[in-house]
Amino acid sequence: MRFIKFEIKNFRGIEEVTINLEPAGANIFTLIGLNESGKTTVLDAINMFNDKESGLEETQNRTSKKTKKTLKSYIPKHEISEFTGDITVKATLRINDDDKNKIIEKLIEKLIEENGDCESWIGEIMNSANIPIPETVTIEKGYSYNASDPKGEIDNVDLEIEEADILETSRKIVMKFLQEAEEKLVEEEDEESEEDEESEEDEEDEESEEDEESEEDEESEEITKQARLGYQTLHNEMKNAIKELVPQIKYFSTFLFERPDEIILNPKEQNESNINKLYREIIENVAYAINCDIEALVVNRMCNTDENNQEEIDATIDKLSLELTETFFSAWGKIIGTENSKREIEIKCSKNDEDVCAKISIVSPPQKYRLNEMSLGFQWFFSYILFTYYQVTGSVDEPILFLIDEPAANLHSSAQTKLLSSFQKVIEEADKSRNEVQIIYSTHSHHLIEPKWLEQAFIASNSAVDLEGSGIQVKKEVIKIESYKNFVNQSRNDATHFQPVLDKLEVKASSLEIVQGKPILLVEGKNDYFMFDYGRKVLLNSQSDFAIIPARGAAGMPDLIGILRAWAVDFVILLDDDKPGREAKEVYLDEWGLPKGTVLTLKDISDDLSKKKAEGFLEKSDITVIEKYFDMNKKHKRGELKKKISMFFSGELAAEKKHTFSKEFTDRIKDFDDVISEAFKVHKKE
Repeated sequence: MRFIKFEIKNFRGIEEVTINLEPAGANIFTLIGLNESGKTTVLDAINMFNDKESGLEETQNRTSKKTKKTLKSYIPKHEISEFTGDITVKATLRINDDDKNKIIEKLIEKLIEENGDCESWIGEIMNSANIPIPETVTIEKGYSYNASDPKGEIDNVDLEIEEADILETSRKIVMKFLQEAEEKLVEEEDEESEEDEESEEDEEDEESEEDEESEEDEESEEITKQARLGYQTLHNEMKNAIKELVPQIKYFSTFLFERPDEIILNPKEQNESNINKLYREIIENVAYAINCDIEALVVNRMCNTDENNQEEIDATIDKLSLELTETFFSAWGKIIGTENSKREIEIKCSKNDEDVCAKISIVSPPQKYRLNEMSLGFQWFFSYILFTYYQVTGSVDEPILFLIDEPAANLHSSAQTKLLSSFQKVIEEADKSRNEVQIIYSTHSHHLIEPKWLEQAFIASNSAVDLEGSGIQVKKEVIKIESYKNFVNQSRNDATHFQPVLDKLEVKASSLEIVQGKPILLVEGKNDYFMFDYGRKVLLNSQSDFAIIPARGAAGMPDLIGILRAWAVDFVILLDDDKPGREAKEVYLDEWGLPKGTVLTLKDISDDLSKKKAEGFLEKSDITVIEKYFDMNKKHKRGELKKKISMFFSGELAAEKKHTFSKEFTDRIKDFDDVISEAFKVHKKE
């Protein structure tokens, strides 16, 4: 089971927002926004839906208990004095086939629990009933308020299922119960009654048909009555079964957690703190990753003082330490760009009275460090690995939604960029164990933007934030959430809110690291770069080995030409075939003395591009593809389409997503690739 939509109403600065998690893509969703834009508010609202305690709250100095103070913190600030109404989070979840089987199993267990006599046949009826459990279910949670005073909890399950479908199953169960009861009664009758029945047989034959029909009607009414009661039971138990399968929400407002000095591995259940339970389960998950039963191989052996098992105990603990060391430092090395040499993670176990305790240290010979003595970035990433990777690879098969607020704030920019691959790793590990796992993370940093996930990205904005002034304004706070694509389309002249995305794409477009050792094609600007590179790499999947660098217009290439000449890099120039392009071509040929075959205009690509700019590659049908992508009105403003063309090709190039374009566009891109590749061959000969 997984979340496919959240609808939030009246939570702090949110009046009403909807967050759609379909299409799911990589199941990683990015919440992008400036500081104070409302990203954390959205995550807090989603977390309000969670009612399963995990101990995470205590480690982050948050509380899972819904105290009056906590409930009042949900009220919108501008209505804090007298808010009357409901604050709700409504989640829509998709139910898969495994979930449906589990729901039926839970219904059977409940019926057997309440009616032990039905164990032999209830499963057969339920499994053959083919109850059409819906593909989706909506659950609403929240609180009602009167004059800002919390008055009641809201907890509703909207299960859209035909009453007749469950009623028919309930009728079968009731009739089976009656049949079982009748058969039992017959068995208990004395054999002598058979003679009495035979003597009365003639009299029974004389009973009126009306009396027989009357009895049948009464029996039918009783069955219907009992079936309706059974329907209510089945329907309610089905809701309860669904609620048990709802994914856990694990919210990380920070990964700089409180940690126990020692983790008790054999706590007395009634006395165990949530924090100890959380860390104990993590140790058990690490053990599970190496097929190790820590209770049997460590705890029980340490408690059994009659046997000398220290060597076996040490061997098991060493395996745990090695697993943690290899998993963590392998990931950490990729994040910071260095290979681990001698450092390792050490787990030590000791016995304190009846308690078997574990301690975790970082060994960097000759020193040994507690975790809180390491850098904040190290602590953050260590906790991240523990509470995500080992959560999805653990022994418990359960769906999870991770909420991560501003991850990796303590890591430098290049490490933040590399962190994105670890998100993907968590999802991949979950897929191996067939767990439904989703990640929603918030960021204002372009280093934490993955262009491939833009289809699953959202923009947060806050009306109380003055983008051009000093920051927060004293006015009503209204937080809005829009999908990236919709926001871009609606906020045509305001790129501030999605500037991190533009910065990410800009970095990708202008990076010179990727062109080292390759010949260079200079084009007039970013728009040309995005369209040409998308066309050859994504549309054609071309293997042509040249890099494209955008300049600042037809006349803005001299600085780049000078640098490329200084580096002795082979390069070709491609200009529009408009007046500025043709004039620039003459300048570069005459004043710079560049070989004729290395300065081209679009007419050299194809005759039908004569006197045209790069947009001339596109047919009307291609423009329609882009307009539909952004849900654009045909009557768009001048210049707006050009921006959207650039944004379309930049985003889809980064996402490597192939669209269907006209044959003419595809042919022109192929001509472009062939002509430029040939130009570099000529350049080398010269």
